[in-house]
This record gives sequence, C-alpha cells and structure tokens, in this order.
Amino acid sequence: MRQPTSANSVFHFLREPSPNRKIAGKKLSPVQRVTFPLSNRLLALLPKNEFQQLALELEPVRFPKNRILYEAGELMRDAIFVSSGIASVQAISDDGQCVEVATVSDHGFIGVALILGVDRACYRVVAQTRIDAVKIDAMLLRELCNRSEKLQQLLLRYADLLETQIIQAVICRVAHDLKQRIARWLLQIADSVGEDSFRVTHEQLSNALGKHRNRVGVVTKELERSRLIECGRGSIRIIERKALEGVACDCYRIVKDKSDWIGKGSG
Repeated sequence: MRQPTSANSVFHFLREPSPNRKIAGKKLSPVQRVTFPLSNRLLALLPKNEFQQLALELEPVRFPKNRILYEAGELMRDAIFVSSGIASVQAISDDGQCVEVATVSDHGFIGVALILGVDRACYRVVAQTRIDAVKIDAMLLRELCNRSEKLQQLLLRYADLLETQIIQAVICRVAHDLKQRIARWLLQIADSVGEDSFRVTHEQLSNALGKHRNRVGVVTKELERSRLIECGRGSIRIIERKALEGVACDCYRIVKDKSDWIGKGSG
C-alpha cells in the first residue's frame, strides 16, 4: 500500500486512491464553475487553489423541507455541504422518539462520520427548512483528504464542533430549564441563517426540544411579553439579542465560541 504523504495524517487508514483514478475529473471552464451557488462557509476557508479543485467534483442538490437526508444506520454515499437552509440531526430511541442533538447550516456539512472511517449514519438527518447544497462522493472526499492537510484540518475541526453540539445538547436537556433552552435554540437558528427573523413554528420548536407544544407556547409568550422576541404566524423575530443571550444557558456560548474558532484558527 502506498504510504500517506504526511506521516501524521489521520486519514491514512482510509481507502487509498487508485493510481488510475483521475481525482480532479473533467476540467470545466470558469463560466461552468459558477453555474450553481456555492456559499458553504467551511469550504470558503480553503486556499483558493484547493477550493477550485474540490469545486470541480461538487454536484448541486436541493432538498425540500422535512426530507430525510439520511436515516440512522443508512449507508452514506455522499457528503453534503450546505449552502443555505438548516438540517436537524436527531437521535432516535428504541420506541421511535426523536430528539434533536445538533443542527447543520452553511457553516458545516452532513456526513462527518465519513471522514472518521464510518460509512453508515449515526443519526437521522432531516431538512428543517428547504436546503440548497452541494454533494461529493464519500470515497472521493476521503481521497482528497489524504492529499490535503488543510482540508483534513477543516473537516476535523467541524467534526469537533458537531461533537460539542451533541454533548451540550445532552447537558442542556437534563440541566437547564425550558426557557433557557428555547433562548439557546432561537439564538442558534438565528446564527445559522444569519438573520434575527426566521421561519419556525411552535411545532418545530417543540419537536426540536422534545417538549409538548403547549409548554413551548407558554414560554415563548413569556419571552414575547418581555419584548425579547416577536412571534408571527410561522415565524419568530429576535428583538433584544443581548437580553436573550442573558436568558440562554452557557451551552449557547460554548458552541458559538467553538464555531467562531474554526474560522479564526484556519489561517
């Protein structure tokens, strides 16, 4: 077997590229390269030449709201880099109940387990909104990771962020009250979409938090009376972000600091 180019590469145990396989694929013109939107913030941190090589292998895809992208235990053939929209990562119990443990937006990608040598989804992944994205063949992504230390670094840092989200979701569920959790979730979604006003229903919120819709409604009304948020028909607007951050638990700050660190530490 060919030795990896870097002795400390964590991807050396993954499938080595075939010497007959052309990684870059068919060369496209500059016009063709920009025929689909590509606004994933994680990929944008790559050096320009590596980004351009990777972009040749990306295929644009769109998923409607509520589409299951991967079911727990399903074979993952592609990694999906979100350009717009939000995906919900859900843990499923033996009796079929699901709890959201993380979200994926244009800051990240779906299929983190693939870069760790795991081919099957650990969780259910559902489109919480309509999602525009680009996908890449799982094996090809592994091959590119073997060739690029920068790509390895970025994807592993995102894997660390996703793990942090999942850990904090567990802590939050058992240690913090519903008001804190709702404030955290609303701030997290606002950060994901880049706006303080976004589409969300009480049903979505209750499903994400694993709480009855009536209880969620009582707490959101309380936040609305305090003029921290404004609830519309199927939408919520954050009015006083700083005050809402004061209500949210530390889980929000911990995850946000880790997310910010990916960008700051990537240079």
